[in-house]
Amino acid sequence: MASAVNTGGRRIDALKRLLAKERADTLARVKELMREQARNGGQPPADEMDVARSLSEVETHAALFDRAQERLSAIDAAIARLGAGVYGTCARCGDEIPLARLQVIPFAQFCVDCQNEANTEARSGQSGLSKPFGGRWTGPEELNNPDDAEEHVERVPTADDDVQ
Repeated sequence: MASAVNTGGRRIDALKRLLAKERADTLARVKELMREQARNGGQPPADEMDVARSLSEVETHAALFDRAQERLSAIDAAIARLGAGVYGTCARCGDEIPLARLQVIPFAQFCVDCQNEANTEARSGQSGLSKPFGGRWTGPEELNNPDDAEEHVERVPTADDDVQ
């Protein structure tokens, strides 16, 4: 019995560290995107090609910023689930989500089987699930000043990163 409690405690500690690291990495990415946006607000485009390139860069930057914000919001929701004692448990079937899945997708709410079912339902229009990142995002307090000096943590690419 003591062994099971100890194992559960180690799992929770590992999950807390995983979420904290993922949140720090994502927050650093959001701040980096905010600094890039501030730096790129300089010279107006000189000709039509510059206008087109500039618009394309703005759209790409906005999409990257939105994805980072959505990811940060999902991580914050996972941290709230951890505090409520339900993180790592499938929101649909109640089974434990394998640690390997949480290491790849730290904010996963469903086990693989339930996620596949939800995806199938969403594609067929039968899902009762709402869009996971719906609504207006409000950033955490740390984003009030994107130029805050913080220790930079080397970021490891994840499956959600764009591959070029």
